[in-house]
Amino acid sequence: MRKTPLALLCGILLTGLGAEAYAQGFSLVLLGGLSKDSRTQTESVWKAGLNLAGHAFVSVPGITIGGRVAFHSWGADGEGWLKEVTKSGSTSYTLNSADGSQTVIEIVPAIRLALLNPPVGLRIDLQIGAGLFLVSSSEVTVTGSFNTGTSSGQTTWVLATESLTGFGPQAALPLTLGGMIEIVPVYSAYNAGGDWYNHFAINAGFRFGI
Repeated sequence: MRKTPLALLCGILLTGLGAEAYAQGFSLVLLGGLSKDSRTQTESVWKAGLNLAGHAFVSVPGITIGGRVAFHSWGADGEGWLKEVTKSGSTSYTLNSADGSQTVIEIVPAIRLALLNPPVGLRIDLQIGAGLFLVSSSEVTVTGSFNTGTSSGQTTWVLATESLTGFGPQAALPLTLGGMIEIVPVYSAYNAGGDWYNHFAINAGFRFGI
């Protein structure tokens, strides 16, 4: 599972580079940036982390179609996990340590609609789509200490790994500067394992093609 994100990302990017020489109106964008995951019904349990992405689009009369592939990696948010594992108890804990990680691959077909497209300068598009979100989490270990006045000590919780497949919508607002540089805020929401998740990413990168 850990090798899959790079394989998928490299595959779509190499395919896009090859297609660029033949497809009129093709554009490929290579991006990197930060992203933050959260759960809509519980505590946020993952810190902000890095993500890599590739966008590939082809312009046809009246519309631009393509998609986004991205890879996200987040570390465990110890305070969030501590609240999650102790929320049903009466003892108050102080975080000592936390370890664990989560990766997410997103594969999202999308369309782009031009909101602002002057001859030169700034171009603004609306990018909307829906697709797959493949979630893989490592084992999470959280250790917290307690002191009730009459007793003290520490407890360690170990949460098992999980792999989930989700599906949901995504919206982005690509800003293209000088036809070469893109800044892209992206919001994703998806249902996986019966729960709703969401994450926000801010990416920047270079655009190739026309």
